[in-house]
Amino acid sequence: MNLTTVPDLKQVLKKIEAGRTDLTVISAPILAVEAHNLGIRDKLDIVPFAALPADAYHLGIRKSHADGPEILALFDKLVVAARADGVLDKIMASYT
Repeated sequence: MNLTTVPDLKQVLKKIEAGRTDLTVISAPILAVEAHNLGIRDKLDIVPFAALPADAYHLGIRKSHADGPEILALFDKLVVAARADGVLDKIMASYT
């Protein structure tokens, strides 16, 4: 899996489309609008985290990623574990 940090969402989405980055975590409405504006909405799966409210952050992953389903399942498990031990609340509190 390729992980990078970039200054704006458009760059992230262009990297995902090109296969240089595999996923992003962001608010679903923002992700959907930016992907639509770039003409790549149909190339992304936008999936909510199982352990978070539906209006919280979502995972955007390239549909053509070979390990997509496994990555989504792993993220769900990690979020559930992070919520259970309080780590997720600490992370979320640092951004609000």
